[in-house]
Amino acid sequence: MATNIEVSESSGSSIKPLEQDNFHQWKGSMLSYFLEHNLDGIVDGSESKPEPTRPTELANWYLREKKAAGFIARKLDSRNRDLIVNDLNHKDPKELWDAIILEYASKKARNRSRLFTRFLLLNCNNGDLNQYITSFRQITKEMNDAGVKLDDDLLAHMALHHLPDEHKTT
Repeated sequence: MATNIEVSESSGSSIKPLEQDNFHQWKGSMLSYFLEHNLDGIVDGSESKPEPTRPTELANWYLREKKAAGFIARKLDSRNRDLIVNDLNHKDPKELWDAIILEYASKKARNRSRLFTRFLLLNCNNGDLNQYITSFRQITKEMNDAGVKLDDDLLAHMALHHLPDEHKTT
């Protein structure tokens, strides 16, 4: 049985809006927020809407649905808001979530192109080798998940090519 719950807006304030290059971090933060605030079942569709014969539970469910949809929409940058949110889904957190997943975790050409562009632009300009390696592993995993396959020798070449000069040998 669902319980009445206060969703603290301040606890989600540290979650940065979804941008083109932060999907996996954003998704993890959002999933944690949904779990902490008992919104996960509404967002993923595993929690059914209560029957009209249970008006208190139904009212609470609608309140949580609105909070989840509003929170998702607020955590999108303007580009993603224009791309994802529309008149048909703006009040439905599951529809919003599914649209985001389709955009950022699918094998669609636009997602594959976005990931490959991020891969090509990845570099170690700030000299933080650990961050570069972490980012390289993350983007190659995301590309692999999206069906972008690169040979190991090409991946190795790209990894070494973007290293700062002090880490390269001749």
